[in-house]
Amino acid sequence: MNRTIRFAVSILLFSLLSACSPSQPQAVDPAEAQKMVFQAVTSSQSPETAASYTVLGSQAGYHGHVIAYWMCQPASPDNPAAVSQSGYAIVRSYDGHTGIQNQTQGGGGLPKADSLVEFSAFVEDNSDGKLAVVFGRILSPRVRSVEVMYADQKSLRWPAGSGGFLLFRSEPVDWTHLNVLGENDQVLKRYDLAQDTMTISEREEVQGIDFPATK
Repeated sequence: MNRTIRFAVSILLFSLLSACSPSQPQAVDPAEAQKMVFQAVTSSQSPETAASYTVLGSQAGYHGHVIAYWMCQPASPDNPAAVSQSGYAIVRSYDGHTGIQNQTQGGGGLPKADSLVEFSAFVEDNSDGKLAVVFGRILSPRVRSVEVMYADQKSLRWPAGSGGFLLFRSEPVDWTHLNVLGENDQVLKRYDLAQDTMTISEREEVQGIDFPATK
């Protein structure tokens, strides 16, 4: 079963569980959730690709556990251009049955040499309401934290350190922009999230370059 079909089956299972579940889903173990997402994303990939898989962030939310990840597909004879893939998954459990809701996007090439971050901002409306998730990689030691500002003047921050970030609020509040912050909260770069959603930013689209191996 190829990856597309597997994801479709996972999403179908997730939908059926949601439709038949009680109002409160059961708690999801973070380690088990990460393991499930890793297996679903990398099961049809080569060992080299699986080794590049990186968890960008992992935390409870949206009545389950949210995991953001990044991975790369090195160039090969069958695929001469290196391709990256990033995404997030929500793992939920109802009556002992677990389903995965997964969103992914891909791109090619390497980030530009002076890049601060690369990120994706997903907005989705479904039966659970509005989902809005921002996640990505921190690429420069100049970055101390990443901050998302919302329309109600509240904000969320993720400190640099792990190399990735994952930010969301379960409330259906629109975001306004994303700040990349340096020393003393200096704004190094600001993105208008109304314009930059569903985008991998700061990426130079150069094909045919192998990604460095990450684990």
